[in-house]
Amino acid sequence: MHEDYVLTSILLPLKAKEEVVDRLMSTDWLSGFTIRSIEGHSRDHANLSIREQVQGYRQLVQFDIMLKETEVSELLARLAGILQPGSMRYWVVPVTANGHL
Repeated sequence: MHEDYVLTSILLPLKAKEEVVDRLMSTDWLSGFTIRSIEGHSRDHANLSIREQVQGYRQLVQFDIMLKETEVSELLARLAGILQPGSMRYWVVPVTANGHL
């Protein structure tokens, strides 16, 4: 049986990192994820602190999670309950191939 996999990327404020890691680690059907620190740039500065406005970016953390397409909505629902509304940005792209070498 062929399963459709997707890569879900989620951007969050750095302060949410540990809570999201805990939530993902307690998700038994999730095999793993990757985390990286990034600098988020935007033209919309209304929600940035004074420091972030001066720097021109916001410190964010990006989670990359490969999972079955049918699991995406459950993953997002699990995370939505622990984050402030509007603090998470995400996108989902198809995975055309994956494996180990």
